[in-house]
Amino acid sequence: MMLEEKLSVLIKSTRDNFDISNDVQGLERIQESIRQLDRVRDDAIKSQREELENLKRESKYIVNEVKNLEESTKNSETQKNLIDLEKETFKIAKNLSNLDMELNMLNLKLNKDLKNLDNLNLQLDQIKHNYDINKRKLSKTNKISKKSDTDGEEEDEEDEDDRKISENAKILKLRLYESTGVKFNKSNNEIIILNKKNNQTNILKVGNNEYSDYFISNFIWDRI
Repeated sequence: MMLEEKLSVLIKSTRDNFDISNDVQGLERIQESIRQLDRVRDDAIKSQREELENLKRESKYIVNEVKNLEESTKNSETQKNLIDLEKETFKIAKNLSNLDMELNMLNLKLNKDLKNLDNLNLQLDQIKHNYDINKRKLSKTNKISKKSDTDGEEEDEEDEDDRKISENAKILKLRLYESTGVKFNKSNNEIIILNKKNNQTNILKVGNNEYSDYFISNFIWDRI
């Protein structure tokens, strides 16, 4: 009877530790947000390039106008127009330079975001892989619970396997969170969430198992 109660507790603990479906959904939301960001950035880059081409054409036109005016007349009005056109040409050249710099910055940021997306995809694949392993382990645990002759040594081996799987899942979570601006302060049992976009920092105390994993995950995703 005590063996059956112990197995029941083991199965419940195993199921609780293996539930990472909320984490997988959270990762998928992040992935979709990054895709949307990529589309917006691509549109912005395309618009900047079109504006750059328009300015180049306009600059070429003005240069031609300047040459025509220089060749046609030397009167005072023409000289004034030449000065105005030269100022306009300088202004356009400056705008071209600024647009080139902005375009380079957008390309650098896009490459960085693509790299982050690749890292998140790798972590997502790893978590899904571990999730499949956990499902198989859970199925195996359920089969063990139906055997009345399971000895203590087999239970210890299952406990050790479950502990390792749970620790690996927690390590993956911490690595994923750190990549999005989340750090864990072990000495104070605090989760520090840095939102660079809004320049805000949030701190969540997590000692004594006060909050569930589901609550902690939602708290983090809502603030990064």
